[in-house]
Amino acid sequence: MRAPEEKVLIDGPSGKIELIIENPGAPRGIALIGHPHPLFGGANSNKVAHSLARTFVALGYCAFRPNFRGVGLSEGTHDEGRGETEDMLAVLEEARRRCGNLPLALAGFT
Repeated sequence: MRAPEEKVLIDGPSGKIELIIENPGAPRGIALIGHPHPLFGGANSNKVAHSLARTFVALGYCAFRPNFRGVGLSEGTHDEGRGETEDMLAVLEEARRRCGNLPLALAGFT
């Protein structure tokens, strides 16, 4: 299954958050997908993050791939994970607004 990619900017605690959303239509869950470390070139277009999103879409999940602070069009500067956690909570809020209170999956890099 392939869902179209929607690129949006949402409000976050430190400014705009650039987000790619892939919605299969009538999703059964929400997947938040984090990219590799932003200070070492990580971005939401990373091939592993992209593959994770496609896998979740195939499972019927709506996939949300944000760019962390200072990456792409996302505003702010890297905050050692503290601010990035706040940003992911803002992404989750947007996901719930769009999709409802569906089961949540988290994927990405540590």
